[in-house]
Amino acid sequence: MNLEEQKRYIKHLLRVIYESEAPSDHDKKVLKYMSELDRARDFDSTAQYNRLMRRVSKKRHKPKVRWQTTRRVAVYMAAAALVVLVCTVGIRLFGSRPYAVEQSVDLSAQARPILRMTTEQADPYRLILELSDGRIWCIDDQDEPVDIAGIQQEIRKAGVGKDLTASIVVPKTRIASFAFTDGSLIALNSDSRLSFPIRYGAGERRVSLEYGEAFLKVAKDRDHPFAVELPNAEINVLGTEFNVSASGETSVTTLVNGKIELTKSSRTDRVVMTPGEEAIVTLQGIEVGEVDTSDVGLWQEGKYAFRSQPLTDILGQVSRWYDVHFVVSDPSIARQTFTGVIYKRYTIDFVLKLLEETAGVVMTREGEQTVRVERK
Repeated sequence: MNLEEQKRYIKHLLRVIYESEAPSDHDKKVLKYMSELDRARDFDSTAQYNRLMRRVSKKRHKPKVRWQTTRRVAVYMAAAALVVLVCTVGIRLFGSRPYAVEQSVDLSAQARPILRMTTEQADPYRLILELSDGRIWCIDDQDEPVDIAGIQQEIRKAGVGKDLTASIVVPKTRIASFAFTDGSLIALNSDSRLSFPIRYGAGERRVSLEYGEAFLKVAKDRDHPFAVELPNAEINVLGTEFNVSASGETSVTTLVNGKIELTKSSRTDRVVMTPGEEAIVTLQGIEVGEVDTSDVGLWQEGKYAFRSQPLTDILGQVSRWYDVHFVVSDPSIARQTFTGVIYKRYTIDFVLKLLEETAGVVMTREGEQTVRVERK
């Protein structure tokens, strides 16, 4: 199979995935072989597949929602096989950069501008950088953590004031990570907003999680304290790893490594956390308990593991990943707790079916983005 034939076959597999085109017998054999090869190779198929899709088309496609079970299985197989096919043949498809299985993080040089000025967010699923003076920028898709130093450089080129604040907006369905100038890494889950000063790193290191969820690996620097502002609290750290989520008047902080100080915004409550502890901040105060941190931050890998969590929390995560709104008819349903794992690579229909069988509820689609949840 020459290069052009490989390209045509990959396009055909894309049609299988996005247009529910039935695979031929030959396709099924190839897909089965490639899927088996996928399991034998040591790389993240989901991440590689997402990289491929960003190269194939700038336009976001949403998978069709009404697939038969047999076709859905073929589609899953096609998605995995497509990744392996591209990685195996080693071709450059719809892009100028080489496709590599081993991802290297090179933050010293950028092949193209990180930011592009825009007057409106034409695609609601693009990463956006909003400045406090009202300017809006699109962040180019990256195969590695976005370099904050590069963003600062692009902003300086545009003549933007140094005292402004930048806000990164990660839309629903997306996950992104950012490498800051001090060596700290911050991953943002879907539907999150993180703000930081344009001159980040010039003195105290401070960021603000306005809403959403983040996993932080903070670089140690005793001379420059690191602080995370939440809507209802503040976290002060020296060097550590922790996960934090903020929604309305509630925030949850889970410490994996290191040591942090958590202070309620009202300054009425303060706790010093140690690894394996989780603190929930509400209007009533701070509640600290021990948790298993083995599943903390797995959402960065497209995996959501939940243990004895209420259905309302699970639906909240699904809403972030798939941009759907759930309408729960019976509040008692939302309070039930469940344990399991959901992968971001699953289709929304598969996830809804999984929740139906696990939670004993009926999920009814009402349009593209609304799901009604009722008791069976």
